[in-house]
Amino acid sequence: MKTDDFNFDEKNNDVDSLEELLSFQDLILTLTTEFFHIQPKDFDSTISKILKTVGEAIDVERVYIFIRNEELHLYTNTYEWCQENISPQIDNLQHVPFDLYQPIRTLIQKEGNANIPDISVFQYNKPLFLHFYNQDIKSFLMLPLFGGGSKIGLIGFDSVSKRKIFSEREISLLKVLSNVIGNAIIKHDQEIKIVQSEAEFANLFESMSQGVIYQDWTGRIIKANTQASRILGLTLEQLNGEEPIPNSWYLVYADGSKLPNQEFPAHVVFSSGNPQVNVEMGVYRPDLKDFIWILVNSIPEFSNNSKKPDRVLTTITDITEKRRDQEARKANDIKFRKLVENLPGAAYLGKFKGSYSADYISEKVYDILGYTTEEILVDNPDFESLYHPGDHVVARKVLSDAVHNKKPYHLNYRMRHKNGHWVWIEEFGEGVFEQGELQYLIGFFVDVSERKKNEDQIILHGKLQDLLMKISSTYISVEPDLFDEAIQNSLAELGEFIQADRFYIFSYDFERMTCSNTHEWCAEGNEPQVEILQNVPLEEIPDWVNTHKKGETLIVYDVAGLDENSHLKSILEPQGIKSLITIPLMDDLNCIGFVGLDFVKDKHHYSSLEEDLLKVFADMLASVKKRFKLSSELMEKQQFLADIIENNESLFYVKNLKGQYLLVNKKWEKTSGVKRDKAIGKKDREIFSTKNEQNIMAIEENDEFVFKKKRVLYKEEELLIHGKKKYYETIKFPFKDKVGNTIGVAGISTEVTNRKMAELVLKDSEERFKTIFEKNASPMYLFDPNSRRFVDVNEAAASYYGYSKEVFLTLKLEDINVSKTDLDKKIQKVRQTNRQRYEFKNKRSDGSIRDVEVFASVLKIGEKELIHSIVHDITERNEYLQTVENQNSLLQEIAWEQSHIVRAPLARMMGLFDLLEEEDLDRKEKKFIRNEILSSACEIDEIIKQISAKTSQLNLDEIKASEYKDKERKNHLRLTCC
Repeated sequence: MKTDDFNFDEKNNDVDSLEELLSFQDLILTLTTEFFHIQPKDFDSTISKILKTVGEAIDVERVYIFIRNEELHLYTNTYEWCQENISPQIDNLQHVPFDLYQPIRTLIQKEGNANIPDISVFQYNKPLFLHFYNQDIKSFLMLPLFGGGSKIGLIGFDSVSKRKIFSEREISLLKVLSNVIGNAIIKHDQEIKIVQSEAEFANLFESMSQGVIYQDWTGRIIKANTQASRILGLTLEQLNGEEPIPNSWYLVYADGSKLPNQEFPAHVVFSSGNPQVNVEMGVYRPDLKDFIWILVNSIPEFSNNSKKPDRVLTTITDITEKRRDQEARKANDIKFRKLVENLPGAAYLGKFKGSYSADYISEKVYDILGYTTEEILVDNPDFESLYHPGDHVVARKVLSDAVHNKKPYHLNYRMRHKNGHWVWIEEFGEGVFEQGELQYLIGFFVDVSERKKNEDQIILHGKLQDLLMKISSTYISVEPDLFDEAIQNSLAELGEFIQADRFYIFSYDFERMTCSNTHEWCAEGNEPQVEILQNVPLEEIPDWVNTHKKGETLIVYDVAGLDENSHLKSILEPQGIKSLITIPLMDDLNCIGFVGLDFVKDKHHYSSLEEDLLKVFADMLASVKKRFKLSSELMEKQQFLADIIENNESLFYVKNLKGQYLLVNKKWEKTSGVKRDKAIGKKDREIFSTKNEQNIMAIEENDEFVFKKKRVLYKEEELLIHGKKKYYETIKFPFKDKVGNTIGVAGISTEVTNRKMAELVLKDSEERFKTIFEKNASPMYLFDPNSRRFVDVNEAAASYYGYSKEVFLTLKLEDINVSKTDLDKKIQKVRQTNRQRYEFKNKRSDGSIRDVEVFASVLKIGEKELIHSIVHDITERNEYLQTVENQNSLLQEIAWEQSHIVRAPLARMMGLFDLLEEEDLDRKEKKFIRNEILSSACEIDEIIKQISAKTSQLNLDEIKASEYKDKERKNHLRLTCC
């Protein structure tokens, strides 16, 4: 049947004939039947074909279908047919709002359709009117599209070329068609979804990470994905039993023991009918030469109330990596626990939701807080309940800020130990976040009580150091008259710092055997004791005193605990003292007193800091006292030095670099005849007469030498003073300032005129002595008493013994002495007495033996000790001794007396000479010695004259000796006396 057989126009818009109605019904029926055989792939083309057929049948230019979107409240044009030369509108009608079609929807709701013969009826609704007008629509019919019993959209029929009124019969038939199309669309959508679902299932089945095996009641594998083959390392043919499984492939239980194939979970399900869930096992794969580990779930499927499963679905999950991870986690957990156990503090993991609670904490918490992990986690889940009230707010704020800012946190606070005391804690931690949300806190904390204590000690040390610096700076410059006030201030500052009840200083008086309280500070509410503690006998506190003498500290922690008979307790208890410490004041090794601290209100355990503080203070006081003592001694020494300079018999003076006098002493005034006020600020040539020009020039040269060379100058100066020649021994040395710069010259001039004259006399005497030794007719020699070798001989000795002087000096004393037995004793006696006379028998070079008389005396030349001997030949004298006994007796008496008289000044001279050789004598001592030598020399000279006078008076006429011999004896006696 052709569509041209139907013609509905404005003049004839009813189907009058039954034949036409039946033909249209047949068309609808044909179209409906066609939908039953439509394939999903042909659905769109079939819909388009039906829309075309209907449009031509009812004589419209456009037929279309709108599908509604309830979520977006939109209509979407999904299908459209248009006659040729009619513009399609499907692209323009993709998002038509429900609100735009509201009048049409209302009409359909009311009438069941929207039959609009002329769109001008919508002129009241301009947007809707323009919507149809712009599509060139003159008339249209819209019917609701139902599918599955629900409205799914609209189907519309547009007349573009002419106005058209759709008859009721047309509308009824088109409604049937719309229902068929709506249901077809729903069916098509469902089929599409099923196809998609099947495709998705197939894709999911193949892409699953799990292996899936579907078996029927015979055990045959109906379906298996490739993942099952991959996991098990078997082909599908091997799984189905079509190909053999290698003998090297086998199953094991989770513990590693071999698992029989019949024990595989699917087989167990078939035999028992019970599901097998989360069965862990291993598969040894020869291709990998290793085990893989799997988790198997086998679920039975039953049909028709069968007790045995018809099918079994088995899923296989590869848990090899998971198992390895678990093993690694176990190993890491062991390592972690060992690490945690070796941490210096306690590790924790917990939550923070307004307050902190611990889910895990390491056992080190017991060492820190005295709680076991169970006690912390069970009894104190709110960790903050252990915080010190003074730290809780700050710690919580730091933790909250760190969590809010997603940053690590660092806390210092106190926590209550199980036994009640507070422990200082240092905590480090951070939050663990997932997708911005805090999951838990992880960290650790350590006990830093000891460090905190040390830090407090450091702070305390710092304050103490500042205090000591302040006190020490006070004592560095304190004057003696302000010393007591400074001590009182220091006692108050230190006593308050230590929080003691009493701080005091005692001095020892070991002459009177007492000690007295010299200074005292008392805290408010404590009675002073300074008035009571004066002249305390040391015998009452012997242990106390002996401890201080050794420079040791005395500490009494508990006075009440002292022995009841202790003198110390009897002294301390009346003062209410419970604890005390005393530090000795030491002046080098001498104890001069002590400083002490008393605690009256409570017993006190003295810290090392407090002891060190007292020691420093004691050392400071002792140092200041010593400084005052030294300062006083220095002032005394300075005054003493000033007195020495002023009253010295030497001239003392100081000049500046210009040669102007800065200082002169009283002796300088007296000697120069110039008052010091006339001399100060002037030079020598401005003070003294130009007649002394030569002397002044010499003085200036000496001063210049000291200035330039910066060396001490020793000089003997000859000056003409008041017309008399004076000799001065002058020492000039650089005069320096505090930093060592030479600013002048100081001089000490000692008059040595008398000594100079004595030296001249002594020099003359020495010359005469030398002449006496060398030219004396009597033999003389010097020998070393240790080696007994001759050191020097005179010509008379060489001649007498018949040796040349050179040969004589190679001999020893025993070479000329016949008797050698008592030689050592006689030499020793000479050394003891300094002078001795002996008679020997000497042998001369020609072998003759002569009786000799030897006068021996000790001489010191430098550091060497020698014995000087004068030899007289007494051979003839002995022969004539009996004859001249009376005269000889007289002579011996004179000789003995005069020899004794001579020996004293001579011995004195020799001793003075020895002293003169010492290097550490000062000028004054040397002057004294020289004066004494001169005096002794004069005394010897006078004695020699007296001896000569007495000797000349002797009447020797009666002696039977020849005149020559007599004369020789006289000369011999005279020389011996010299």
